[in-house]
Amino acid sequence: MTSPWAREREERLAKAASNRRRNKEGGDGVPEARPTVKRSKPVRLTVDMPPPLHRRLKTWTTGYAAEQLDVTSVRSSEVVRSLIDLLTNEQRDPELRELLTAAVLEDLREGQQ
Repeated sequence: MTSPWAREREERLAKAASNRRRNKEGGDGVPEARPTVKRSKPVRLTVDMPPPLHRRLKTWTTGYAAEQLDVTSVRSSEVVRSLIDLLTNEQRDPELRELLTAAVLEDLREGQQ
């Protein structure tokens, strides 16, 4: 006699196999392409940094940036998001993007040496 778990497993495997065999053209074993689903949750990025670099970032966000924007402080995550957008967004200023990209690549090269 087969246990309920073994039976359940066999049913799941059989269903998965049948799904692999089906497609729109008549079942040549290729699964149908699924539409890409947009993430509903943001992706978390954790960055380790040396204390002096973190101190410089906090000084900039709570000092200079906060003063320029007339707020008490600016989140570090907002700065990182903005920098990523400046580096990657084709709709932004292409000259600025080129300058930033060159500076980041130069910094990365120096870090590799």
